Amino acid sequence: MAGELIHPPQPQENGQREMSDANAPQGTWPKGFNRDTPFTWPLVRAGELVTLNYGKALLDKNRIAGSIPVFGTNGQCGWHNQSLSKGPGLILGRKGMGNLGVKWCPSNFWVIDTAYFVTPKVENLHMKFLYYLIGYIGLNHLKDGTSNPSLSRDTFYAQLLPNPPGKHQQAIACILGSLDDKIELNRRRNRTLEAMARAIFQSWFVDFDPVRAKAAGQVPAGLSKDTATLFPDSFEDSALGPIPYGWKPTTLAGYCSKITDGAHKSPPSTNDGLPMASVKDMTDWGITVGTCRLIAKVDFESLVANDCQPLQGDILLAKDGATCLETACEYRQNDRVVLLSSVAILRPRSLAEAPYLHLWLTSEETKSYLREGFVSGSAIPRVVLKDLKRAQVLRPNDAVLQKFSQIIEPQRAAIRANVQNSTSLAAMRDALLPKLISGELRVPDAERIVGRAV
Repeated sequence: MAGELIHPPQPQENGQREMSDANAPQGTWPKGFNRDTPFTWPLVRAGELVTLNYGKALLDKNRIAGSIPVFGTNGQCGWHNQSLSKGPGLILGRKGMGNLGVKWCPSNFWVIDTAYFVTPKVENLHMKFLYYLIGYIGLNHLKDGTSNPSLSRDTFYAQLLPNPPGKHQQAIACILGSLDDKIELNRRRNRTLEAMARAIFQSWFVDFDPVRAKAAGQVPAGLSKDTATLFPDSFEDSALGPIPYGWKPTTLAGYCSKITDGAHKSPPSTNDGLPMASVKDMTDWGITVGTCRLIAKVDFESLVANDCQPLQGDILLAKDGATCLETACEYRQNDRVVLLSSVAILRPRSLAEAPYLHLWLTSEETKSYLREGFVSGSAIPRVVLKDLKRAQVLRPNDAVLQKFSQIIEPQRAAIRANVQNSTSLAAMRDALLPKLISGELRVPDAERIVGRAV
């Protein structure tokens, strides 16, 4: 696909010429574009195109439950029953130490006083195009201050922005939007598939529906005769309370053959080598390899041999920082990924046990249990592995675990395929975006490329 992305710009309307640094107006050069980028479109100061409007304070205690999203500097931060602005609209973060958000809202919304909402000054400005443009350029490099850095309106207004004709803006937004729509469709599909897998997990291992049915002399609903015979027909007392007869309470250390940290602290980045995955690169269904930074080449085989890197079926758990215990995924990728030490590696005793452990770790009940007894630190929450190993977990019998793995594997395989597809689509979107914005890639060519992908 890389070869297809390189095309000469098409002839422009009204005698427009390619823009260069020499004939650009004074202002902040758009980050992400080289100084020698041959812009097909004129560069215009942002202040000539848009107005940044201040949000309005809305404390949590004053919000009334409703369907109106509330946005702050990093994105959506709640809900309310009234709107401050009509949608669709573009919201930009204004202040704070973290990344300033660039968010699109398709409906009416409220913006609090840590963010701006954008309104156009000119008629031919397509706001969804502007969303993609500013999202690519970014805002953090425009912030001023140290203790609570902020983005001033004057600083943003000095930002130079490529300004294609209105119909080109609309076409670019449609092309990039079609990729985002497919990514969102994959997310919705995955939520449905995940809910199906979790429903079975809840029924079998939390509510014990098959065991309760058999104990009452009934046929377990929704199970084949062969599957039903795998479950006991009575309960016994344990440290975890009443559990199915023959199932055993154990610890994570007893369930797993190995629990260890990732191999590295934070080695320097490079342009060549293996991807380094941290907590931010993890989702509940895999590692987003495309977001990982590259590190110097390492001997991956020696890391695996020393139990420092994941094998197929290992569970990766976020154990440090704001997302502590919030994310766990099963490692099944062919990509070789080196893990930061902020990630814990839990190795079940067999592949058939991995799906159960994964869903147990990502259930809300387990997260609450682990937060209460195994997390220390308030500023930077952290799980100590020697403590985590003592966490109590119910271990069903082997036959039930194997059957559970077989039943939910189709859903899990579909989820992984959707995640992989979304990662590819996002990479395509990010590759097309600067070329479309600068005018290097013609709209018809981009439509042809995207049409094959979606």
